[in-house]
Amino acid sequence: MTSELLLVVCSANVCRSPLAELLLRRGLEGVSGVGVGSAGVAASDGARMCTLAGAQHDDASWRETVAAHRSRRVTDGLLQLATLVLAADCDVRSDVVRATPEIRNRVFTLRDAARLVEAVPLEVTAHRVGVVSRLAMHLDQNRAVKDVRQVPRGLLRSRRGGDLSSIADGHSAGPRKHRAAVDEVAVSVGSILTALAPGPSSWKGAER
Repeated sequence: MTSELLLVVCSANVCRSPLAELLLRRGLEGVSGVGVGSAGVAASDGARMCTLAGAQHDDASWRETVAAHRSRRVTDGLLQLATLVLAADCDVRSDVVRATPEIRNRVFTLRDAARLVEAVPLEVTAHRVGVVSRLAMHLDQNRAVKDVRQVPRGLLRSRRGGDLSSIADGHSAGPRKHRAAVDEVAVSVGSILTALAPGPSSWKGAER
């Protein structure tokens, strides 16, 4: 039975957020009580996942999940259900918080969440809370950490002076920027999985 929802949100729900969703699902296989979903703040219902994002793996299970994906627009009800919301960029995060302000303490960008768990590793706790709730509390308690602006290990460092909190929507910006966005999602998810599911298996979803 799923008791916690980790929700990833981007704009159209065809590239960044479904890729993060599928990678997180794969990395969290075997972790009970956790569901992962995705949606878009400006999504049209029913669109398929983009080809580049869907090509991160080539096994039958991955292909089946990619084929089943259909975009959906995020709703207030879905946001209310989420234990933790990871937004692809700062604009999407602002849209989410503006729509449902009461959840602001559990909304972060993917890149900020990745940098926070690298800057301040989670401590083992005896409290009986789920892994997603524990991560959400950790991120909220440490959101002001000074070195959160650091780039996670392996993340592309091409944005000099740019927005280090966002993964830009490269879907319609040409092949190079599209590839960069997909790579940044994969690396950020890998960092987040080390906190949610410590151990070698936590990286299996982000391997390429």
